[in-house]
Amino acid sequence: MRARNLGFILVTAGLSSGCFRCVVRSGEPPGDAPTAYDERWHSGWVGGLIEASGPHALDQACPEGWAEVRVETDPLHAFLNVVTLYIYSPQAVTVVCAAKDGRETPAQTASGAYPPKTQGYPPAALPPPGD
Repeated sequence: MRARNLGFILVTAGLSSGCFRCVVRSGEPPGDAPTAYDERWHSGWVGGLIEASGPHALDQACPEGWAEVRVETDPLHAFLNVVTLYIYSPQAVTVVCAAKDGRETPAQTASGAYPPKTQGYPPAALPPPGD
């Protein structure tokens, strides 16, 4: 009976942990992901509150600048979170560098179509009312 309850709790925790993806874009056109930064594991402790692997050096990975950073928790990472009771919390990090000058901007990246850059940031101010 006790083993069945424990099994139910573990299965429920595993199913509810899910997967997630966070994408941060700089607005630059995407280029290639450096081999060392394509789905690189980023380790954390206590549910990710404490960084174990430290920050990634984007200026060294992408000297021309970065276009996109993706952080994912896939089923393997979720399983490791549950098995270790969230003591060890790994994630996969992918850094996509900005396209070099003179290169075509790819139509799609690994995370889907990249939004076109139609205007600069910040957007132009609206004219004052009454003009």
